Amino acid sequence: MATRLVTILDGWLAHDWTDQEAQQHAAAFADVDVPTPTPKPVVNKYELCEQGGFQITVEADKWFILSGRKQLTLWKTKGDDIRGDSLPLDQLDRLCGWLAKNWDAVAYGKHPRPKSLRDRRGVSACLAYKYAFSEANPDARGDLEAWWQRHAFRAADPELPNIFLERQGDEVVFSWDDSPSEEKLFLIFPGMQSTDARFAIPALRQLVASRFGSVKVEPKFKKRMTEPDSEEGFRAARSTIENVTDQWLVDRHFGSEDARDLARTGTALHPVVGLLRSAQGSTLSLDDLVAVLDRLQPNTGSRFQTLRTLAKGMDAHIDLREPWESGYHLARQVRAEFGQQETGYFDIEDIVKSMGIEVCDVSLTDPRILAVCVGSPQYGPLIAINVASPDAEDPSASGRRITLAHELCHLLFDRKRMRGFARFEGGAAESDRLIEMRANAFAVELLAPIESFKNPDGTWMSEEAAETLSASLQVSKVAISRHLRNHTRPAYEYI
Repeated sequence: MATRLVTILDGWLAHDWTDQEAQQHAAAFADVDVPTPTPKPVVNKYELCEQGGFQITVEADKWFILSGRKQLTLWKTKGDDIRGDSLPLDQLDRLCGWLAKNWDAVAYGKHPRPKSLRDRRGVSACLAYKYAFSEANPDARGDLEAWWQRHAFRAADPELPNIFLERQGDEVVFSWDDSPSEEKLFLIFPGMQSTDARFAIPALRQLVASRFGSVKVEPKFKKRMTEPDSEEGFRAARSTIENVTDQWLVDRHFGSEDARDLARTGTALHPVVGLLRSAQGSTLSLDDLVAVLDRLQPNTGSRFQTLRTLAKGMDAHIDLREPWESGYHLARQVRAEFGQQETGYFDIEDIVKSMGIEVCDVSLTDPRILAVCVGSPQYGPLIAINVASPDAEDPSASGRRITLAHELCHLLFDRKRMRGFARFEGGAAESDRLIEMRANAFAVELLAPIESFKNPDGTWMSEEAAETLSASLQVSKVAISRHLRNHTRPAYEYI
């Protein structure tokens, strides 16, 4: 074929063939079979984390999951040692049907961890569930099972890898281990990846919608996936706690654009979204939410400048796999920025107010809620202490001081990734282990640096001396006990 083409070009260019002569010679080749190019295989990649941290790749007849360069779908059968690195598409279809059905939990953070799971220290849902279920009494297992049904890939298909998907704050956290299924052994290492919900939620929606040709789901679930409009956003906001209506939301200045934003990305700048989400599982009323929202003052444009200046560059030291160590490191940096020694009393109330943060008291109907923190950009930063909480009644003010330090950590380091930062502290909000463990560590290290509890020779001081010191630092014995215990805890227990 190439030779004949050269002949035609030679005749046309070198021998001055006319167009008619060239067409006559070309016609002589009309019966030549020209091989059909092999089409490139269709490959669709759904990036669920920035920089390839978690990805689902779909080909014409198979699919697989990647975390970085590591495949999470490597397996071998238990009996005849057959091996593979991908999964059949019918399993993907079942996974997508499960995602559509449980979209409220995946995209909006509904159905947070039950108490028995919140009590586990791990950030990773995979690890926390494993230990919580093995230790739970029969009454608690029902709640754990219900939560598992909404957050574990194996709830969609028992032969999938043991992967969990969970909303924590404005993050989507994937975690997994090598637990075998009934038929397969998975040749993978345990791990975890976290990503901004604004990145993951649209990609997940695109993945699920791409399979609707072969997945049967109820029309209402299909609509949620294909029409992320203001109607869907209002529905998502209403679904968090009882008695929320569209009109109540509008009266709180939550409008159509806020609703569309929530539907598209699972997040919103308006603080009511974070407050409603963190109020799940509590006995808070709408009057409680109104009491907090009424405290907010419009941001004049510079209310967050001091916080931004102090936090600049520090968040590079945050490692989600080491939340306690990250919190400790950040606290030491903040103490240094304020010229504080490695040991000694820290006047948290004065420091917080000097940074332009409004601090006030509020009485909420649920005493388990310690405080409220709002760092949404259209309002000034606010920390409201719940005076109905037992922590606030402590005459030594140790509970109040720890709470203020905890909320300061959120305002400094969590606003960047949480668009409309607003949350009740305590109860279901403890499900957000990614940020809560870090803030707990930050608070106690800021007020009671671990170096304070060492003797000059580097040994730990006696229990009696530690108790005396904790009183002078105005930090509770319980907090100090946990603080000291963390320094002997294996790192894997945090993950």
